[in-house]
Amino acid sequence: MKKIFFLFGLTSTLNAFMVRVGSKTIAINNLFLFCLIAVILIRGKIFAKKNNQIIKWLMFAVILLISSFIAVLSNNSLAYDSISISVKYALIIVLFLFFMNDEQIKDNAEGFYTGLYWSIIIQMIWAYAQYGLHFLNINLNDVVFNQIMKVNANPFSQLASWGYAYRATGLSWEPANLAICMCFGYYMTDKIQIKIGMLIALLLSGSRAGIVAFATSLLITTLYNLLQQNKKTRAKIFKWIVLVVGLCILMVILIKKTNYGDVVTSNIRRMSAVLNGGDSSSSRHLEYYIRMPEYLDKVDTISEFFGCGTFISGQNISRYLNIYTYLTDTTWNPESDLVTILVGNGIIGVILYLSILLSSFIYNFRKKRICNSQMIFVILISGILYLYLRSTWILVLELFLTLVKSDLKQYSNIKGKQVYNER
Repeated sequence: MKKIFFLFGLTSTLNAFMVRVGSKTIAINNLFLFCLIAVILIRGKIFAKKNNQIIKWLMFAVILLISSFIAVLSNNSLAYDSISISVKYALIIVLFLFFMNDEQIKDNAEGFYTGLYWSIIIQMIWAYAQYGLHFLNINLNDVVFNQIMKVNANPFSQLASWGYAYRATGLSWEPANLAICMCFGYYMTDKIQIKIGMLIALLLSGSRAGIVAFATSLLITTLYNLLQQNKKTRAKIFKWIVLVVGLCILMVILIKKTNYGDVVTSNIRRMSAVLNGGDSSSSRHLEYYIRMPEYLDKVDTISEFFGCGTFISGQNISRYLNIYTYLTDTTWNPESDLVTILVGNGIIGVILYLSILLSSFIYNFRKKRICNSQMIFVILISGILYLYLRSTWILVLELFLTLVKSDLKQYSNIKGKQVYNER
């Protein structure tokens, strides 16, 4: 099973790689996920376990199903979409909680983390290839996936929507997805040259969600290190200072020698649009949070506490807040994990979700499992700014991060031997 987890981790972020099954196109990582579910169910051994995290995860799975049941009872036209994703996520959660013991979870986590790390390495290399070939007027994703593989990829997947400033997307079609991969990859390795490579790729994505998530998580880590006040910590802080100065120099070079200045200018203009009330995705994201009290006041009590249906939140956003009204009868979600869960699974759902992540962050931080806490923090901050939980591998990563009782200290060399260090 560990090998299948490795393959799932390896393909988890590479959404561009798909295969045709009949008339449908399915991402390869979903095939490995189906294999995992089948293998775990066939083994069929149930383990009795009980702790606060398991109880909260189980309650969250139940809320996912209840929200979908509410969608069915209300004759929601999107109820099938809600049921399909709820059953899938609830099944994954239950399999982790009761069909694997602690040692199996730890062993399978090693396979998944190893595969995920190499997946992120591939993303980083692909991002550099995209950016380099762009100057030869070659759209790498378009050539590989449209022209050769006939996947019907978006040929403009390497261009930002604002002014068509070039931004790398990796193999995820979306700069924000590349960015969160680079954030995780940065914390999953101890090799300074790979860290620098991840940071550069993060900058090339131009993703505000990824950059903000990384900056805040780095700040937390730096403050923690300052509190340690020993020679080893001070040496690390010196390395951070050198790294930051080097990155500042690199950004100046990028801005002067490439069109990366367009990306920076684009993001500044978009952030300014929020303050000026301009029409931008940033102002829309902010609007979701500002108008949540208004939304909760308009919906009935059941929808307020249990939601309108898992991952069909956009319908109620359109209906009650008059946002994207032309999408009322389609499946869409706000680009925010927290807003999507609050609307789709109610106040109870979002409280459970935040409780799981925040309690795990605090617990791992106190136990000095810094890698775990850093990655959980990235998920939390990123989830405020973008919708990531819709990707199944994020749920699997969260389960491992919150259930494995050891820190991930990994990849001291490029061959990538992973070590679990119980502290």
